[in-house]
Amino acid sequence: MKHILLLILSFPLILSAQVELDIAFDPDVEVLDMVLDANDEWQTIDNAGYLYNLGDDLVNLRWSYEVTDAPEEWTITLCDDQNCYFGQSADNFANSVPLDIAADDNSDWKFSIKPKLIAGSGTVVFKIYDDSDLNTVIYTEEYTLNVIDPNSTSDIDAKVADLSVYPNPVRTNLNISDDSIVDEVVVYNLLGKPVKRFNMSYVNNLDLSDLRDGVYLVGMYNEEQGLLKTSRVLKKNSRP
Repeated sequence: MKHILLLILSFPLILSAQVELDIAFDPDVEVLDMVLDANDEWQTIDNAGYLYNLGDDLVNLRWSYEVTDAPEEWTITLCDDQNCYFGQSADNFANSVPLDIAADDNSDWKFSIKPKLIAGSGTVVFKIYDDSDLNTVIYTEEYTLNVIDPNSTSDIDAKVADLSVYPNPVRTNLNISDDSIVDEVVVYNLLGKPVKRFNMSYVNNLDLSDLRDGVYLVGMYNEEQGLLKTSRVLKKNSRP
């Protein structure tokens, strides 16, 4: 997917004089931003991390997580070294054995969200317990989850404001500053007649080398939003 963002919990908890724990995801943020793929109903966004035992002794752990204020359609999965757990809340209390982590070792975790085409936000709270006392939380950490729709109106408006074409004047190839929101480009003469059309799914830049010198209008279109912006460019074949 695209790019996957992870977290770091940088404050180890001392369980005893000999034991320290640390949950680590990467990079060090408290808000987990993930990008929605509006074309993939089965998109799964994975966030890999670790539960570290930084102490000198083996630890026997239980854990739980709960996701609140998130869209109920989201499917949440947490996998540790033993099993995978599903739902907006889960724990490993029912396992016959706790999660054992040797000294200076770690348990691999993967926290996954299947947003089912629904953008939104939520909060996830992780709690860790020593196996000998399930009534006492020995470590807790809270994160904000954001699944962002890159085609949302507010996001597009911000990108459109910065949208531009370059170089201008242009001799051969024209570029778009941010083609992530542009699906099609149409080049018009000053009479409003289309003279070139580009599908941005197949090109990286706009070849205007065959156009005569003059002023043209470049219309940038989004499939859902329609015309985003029109820029005036000067085409100059010859050097001064």
